[in-house]
Amino acid sequence: SSSHANAPGDNYGCKGSVQNEDHRIQEVHHTQLYRTYVRCRDEIISGSRAINLEAALALAALQCQVQRGDYDEHSGIPLQLKYYFPPSLLVNTPHTNNDDDNGWIRSLENDLCIEHKKLAGISEINAMYRYVQLCSSRHTYGFTFFHTKECVKGQKKLVPKMLGISRDFIVRVDSALMMKFEHVYPIQKLRRWAASPHSFTMDFGEYADDDGYVTVSTVEGEDMSRLMAGYIDIILKKQKYSAFDSTLSN
Repeated sequence: SSSHANAPGDNYGCKGSVQNEDHRIQEVHHTQLYRTYVRCRDEIISGSRAINLEAALALAALQCQVQRGDYDEHSGIPLQLKYYFPPSLLVNTPHTNNDDDNGWIRSLENDLCIEHKKLAGISEINAMYRYVQLCSSRHTYGFTFFHTKECVKGQKKLVPKMLGISRDFIVRVDSALMMKFEHVYPIQKLRRWAASPHSFTMDFGEYADDDGYVTVSTVEGEDMSRLMAGYIDIILKKQKYSAFDSTLSN
């Protein structure tokens, strides 16, 4: 029996089985990575995840590496920036130094090419991994963002903003800078909310200024309401289960 255990054929079969299993695991890993990459990419491009210009350029360059491979100035394939950047970064803003939108677009294209060149030699899988890693490391990770407008002192017109919702917090962010949260509210402090076709109102009680009410102008109120309702439902269920466990322990 010992000679059978050491038979070359058996060892070969075992090695082949392990190699096949490793290959299957690798395929599953790559599939999961690709799905996560696509989800992150779509969130960035749609503008549902707040992001500043520096990070947007880094992510767009990684996306170019994934889709186009190494930078090739002779490829002749034009870049359509709307497939690489969120809409808020494709228009000239007071925070840029360009005099017109066309000049801003040309500057953005040039900066993207420079960043893409730096990624020469990086594989598609590695570029996807870096993309996901960069998205996950940002302070906006886990938030879903919605386009809004708010009244700001000293401004005659409504100012573009973004409102972000996560399972723990609701935040208001400058839509042009995307650098920091201007206002942060724990979602558990939210008493009630109301959506209308052109506005969204939240009641935080004593936790917020202006008598606890925060109102923003938006056409995405229904989507915001559904997302909040989902998170609040999870919180209530956790509290219910926690109370039930306490009762059992007593």
